[in-house]
Amino acid sequence: QDGCMDMVRILFGPQEERKPLAPVSGVDTQKLNTMRYFRHSQLSQENKYINGLQKVLLDVSKSKNDFLEQFFTIHRPSRKMCPKAYYLPEHYADSLLRVHHYLGSWEQYSARQDDRRHRDAFDKKANVANSFGPNKDIVSWLRKFVAKVGVQKAQYLLEGAGEFKINEATMHQSIGTPKCALVFFGVPRSFATSVFPSIKEFILDVNPACDIFVHSYNVSTVIGSRMGEQSSGALDINDLDVFESYPTSYYKLRLDTEDEFQRRRNLTYFRQFFPKPSAWEYPVSMDNMIRQWHSIEGGWKLLEKYEKKTASRYDRVGFFRLDVKYTHPIPINTEETAVIPAMMYPQEIPRGINDRLFYGAREAAALWASDRFNTVEDYLSWQKQRENQEKVHSKGLHSEEFLRYLLLDKWALNITIRNICFQRVRTTGKVLTKDCDIFMDARNGEVSGSMLAGALTVTPATQVLR
Repeated sequence: QDGCMDMVRILFGPQEERKPLAPVSGVDTQKLNTMRYFRHSQLSQENKYINGLQKVLLDVSKSKNDFLEQFFTIHRPSRKMCPKAYYLPEHYADSLLRVHHYLGSWEQYSARQDDRRHRDAFDKKANVANSFGPNKDIVSWLRKFVAKVGVQKAQYLLEGAGEFKINEATMHQSIGTPKCALVFFGVPRSFATSVFPSIKEFILDVNPACDIFVHSYNVSTVIGSRMGEQSSGALDINDLDVFESYPTSYYKLRLDTEDEFQRRRNLTYFRQFFPKPSAWEYPVSMDNMIRQWHSIEGGWKLLEKYEKKTASRYDRVGFFRLDVKYTHPIPINTEETAVIPAMMYPQEIPRGINDRLFYGAREAAALWASDRFNTVEDYLSWQKQRENQEKVHSKGLHSEEFLRYLLLDKWALNITIRNICFQRVRTTGKVLTKDCDIFMDARNGEVSGSMLAGALTVTPATQVLR
C-alpha cells in the first residue's frame, strides 16, 4: 500500500553446519550469526509468533495529521496505510525486503536480562527454527563489505562483533522452569483504548514468559443494557489485533461466529433455568452467561490443543476477561492452588464466588474452565435437594452460586480469595469505577480470605459477613 511497505521475517535457529565458513580477510566468520547459522523456520501463519511479526517501512510524509492518534501497533502503525500481514512461504520470495532474525546460541540468547528469555522459550523456538535450509543467501555481504571499505577498516568496524557477557543467572536454567499461560475470554469492549493498556501493564508485562490464548466472538455488537451498557452497543473485533504486537513465545486467537455458538449451545434449554430471584435481564443475561462459559472453555481448548501439539504441559494458568480495566499487577506464578477475586458487592451470606477471573495450578484451571457444562444437571439436582437450606439462595442457574458448587462442593478445591480490583468497561468507553469500592484502600490483590471444601474465612478488608 502507498506509503507503507511490509517486510517478511523468518527465524534462523542455532543449528550449525558441519563445515564452518572460512575466515574472510582476517574476519572470524564464527563470530557473525549471518555467517554461522543457515537453518531456519518456514514462513507460515502457524509460525508467525516464532518468526516474529512483520516489520514495515513507513513514509511519514504521506501520513495524515492524526496519524499518532490513530496509531495501532509498532508492527502495523496504521491500519489504513499498512497492509495486513500475510504469512505464507511464497511471500518470502515476493517480498522486496526481508528480515532474517537470528536466535543465536543459548549463551547469546540468555545473555540479555529479560524474563521472557528462559530455556523453555529458547528450546521451543530452536525446534521450529532448525527445520529448513540451509539458506545462504546473505553470506555474500561480508566479502562485499570488505571490498567496499577495505580490510583494515572492516576489521576495525567488526571488532567485538559476536562477543557478549554470559548471564550466569539464566545459563543454568533447567528444562523444568514453570510454564505458564494467559487465557483471555469474552468480547472486547472499548478494548484498544481502555482495556488493552491495562492488560499489557498489569498482566502481560507482569507475566512476560507466559504464552497467550484468546477466545472471542466475531460479532459487531453486544446485546443487553444492564449496568450502563447500551443496548446493541458497537464492538470492533479487530481491536484484538493489538495482541500481535506483544513479544510472546506463542499467541493463538480463535473467533466463533454467533451461528457457530448457537449450533454448539442450546440457549432455549438453559433459559428454563433462569435464576429466581435475580436482577438479571431475561433472556439476555442467561444467554450471555452461556456465551461466557463457551468462551472460557474455548480458550481452554486452544491451550490443550497446543499442549498436545508440543508434547508439553503448563504449570500455571490464568483466565482474564476482555472487557475490564485492570488496576494493579496480577502475577500468576504463585504457590496457590486456585485464586479468585473477592466479590465486588456485599453479601449478607457468602452464597457465591466471583466468576470474572481465575489463576492457579493447571489442574484447578481445568476444572474452573472446562467442567461447567458437564456439571449443570448435577448442580440443579443438588440444589433441589437443598432448596430450603441457607446454602441455596436462588433457584436456577446463577453463575456465582453455581461456581461455588463446582469448585467447593463438587471438587473441594483450596481457594485463595484476593482483593483483585478490575473495573468493567462498556462499549461507550464508560468505566464502572465503583466496582472496587467495597475494598476501600485494600484493592491491590492482597489476600482477603480462603475457602476449603465449602468453608469460608474472610478478613475485614472485604466487608463480607460470615
